[in-house]
Amino acid sequence: MTIAITIRTSSAVVFAADSKLSTAGLGGYKEDGTPIWLDQSYDNAYKVTHDKNRVLMAMVVGHANAGRVLATDFISSYAFRETASLEDQNKEIEVLGEVIANEISSYWETTKIEPSGWRTPTLILATASEDKRSARLWKGAFKPPKYEFTEFMESPGIDTDGTYNEVDSLLFGINWDFWADIRKQWNISNEQGHETIKNSKVLMPIHKLNFYAMPTQDAIDLAVFLAQVQVEMDRFLPGTAVCGGPIDVMVLQITPVPSIIEYFGKTVHHPGSRK
Repeated sequence: MTIAITIRTSSAVVFAADSKLSTAGLGGYKEDGTPIWLDQSYDNAYKVTHDKNRVLMAMVVGHANAGRVLATDFISSYAFRETASLEDQNKEIEVLGEVIANEISSYWETTKIEPSGWRTPTLILATASEDKRSARLWKGAFKPPKYEFTEFMESPGIDTDGTYNEVDSLLFGINWDFWADIRKQWNISNEQGHETIKNSKVLMPIHKLNFYAMPTQDAIDLAVFLAQVQVEMDRFLPGTAVCGGPIDVMVLQITPVPSIIEYFGKTVHHPGSRK
C-alpha cells in the first residue's frame, strides 16, 4: 500500500509518498478457475511523477500498474497539453482517462478476470488552472469500462490516501476503526457519528492548521512529517509493514509562474556503493 499526502496552499500543491510498493501479479488459475495472485513488495518505488511536458504532476495510490506498465511510467511518458480554457482543460483530463482505461483494458481483457476484479491504480493529479493563477486537482479511479477523474480539494487543505490510520488519528484525534466500534456500541449510524464530531466544541489538530497562509517549505515539512509518522508506526506495530522507505516529494508551485519541482528522498545507485 501507500501513504499519500496531498497539501494544497494558496500558492502550491505538495505531494508526498513513501517508497514501499506492494503488488499482486496474476500467476495463473486453479482448477476451479480461481485466479492465483502472487503477492510481492519492493522497497524503492517512485510514486510521484510528472508528465513529459512538466505540466501535470501525479501521485499513485494502490495497485502500481495501469495494465502492463507502471502508472508512474505511463504518466511520465504522456504529454499533457497546456490549454487556454477551462473546457479544454477538462477535455484533456477526459482524454487522459480514456487513454488510461484503454491501457488497463488491453491487458486485463486478455485474462479470465472479471472487470470488477481488475487490479488498477488510483491517481491523484494536479496542474495549474487555465489562467495560471491557481491549481486544480483530481482523483481518478477505474470504474469499468471507464477511468474517471473527479475534481477535489478546490480550496487549501489536506488529503490523506492509502493507509492512513495513524496519520488521521494524529490529524483528527480519532482512530476511525475505534470510532466505528464505539458507534456500533452506541447504536448510532455513520451519519449520526459524523454529526456528533461536527458539533464538537473541541478543535481537532487539522482545524488549527492555516493552509491559506502556510509557506511552501512548511507544507513540504508537514507532508513529509505525516508520511513518516505512518511509516514509523507501520514499522513498530504488529504485522507486515505496508508503508516504508524514503519519502518522495513533488511540488506544483503556482507563483510566480507554474512549475513542477521534485525532491526525491532517494536516488538510484549501485548496490555496492555507499549511500
